[in-house]
Amino acid sequence: MNPGVMIAALLGGLFFWRKAPSKGAKLSKNFKVSEFLKSSTFPNLRNYELTPAEYENLSALVVGILQPVRDKFGKVVITGGGRPHSVAAAKGTTWHRALGARGLRPAKDSDHADFSAADIDVPGARLDDVYEFIKTLPATRQVILEYTRNKSGAPVMTHIHVAAQTTSKGRHRSFAFRDVPREAKA
Repeated sequence: MNPGVMIAALLGGLFFWRKAPSKGAKLSKNFKVSEFLKSSTFPNLRNYELTPAEYENLSALVVGILQPVRDKFGKVVITGGGRPHSVAAAKGTTWHRALGARGLRPAKDSDHADFSAADIDVPGARLDDVYEFIKTLPATRQVILEYTRNKSGAPVMTHIHVAAQTTSKGRHRSFAFRDVPREAKA
């Protein structure tokens, strides 16, 4: 029997539970769990153990969106991964408050909290082309092309926020552009 699987009888039926893989585990041919556990705001995120539900969400994101982007455009850099509430609470704050202090405007009900979203950059590719491609993928629930403005006021694309369809989220799909304050860092 696979040690990662525990079978227990529950109310006359079977309940299956699978432990989420380690941080070094591969989610696809080009992505590891550890890539989504990095934060300069909360360095202890690297020690976080994903729940099985979080792992399922992250797998949907990687397999359904990020790996196809990697296959088409090349290297994908994760600039913002998971943001579980417990990691921020252990430091006496929230992700919303900590990122807001850096000039960012995170959503209070962020998809990053359950590992169904990531912020990405794709070096060498036009982010507007990547954005248009992501919109075509069936696994995409949300994609936002984030930008700031240069000194003359012209928009400069900075990164893409992408969220996957998961069993805990609705089927609503949204596509948007969002202006990020110049002094903010993703």
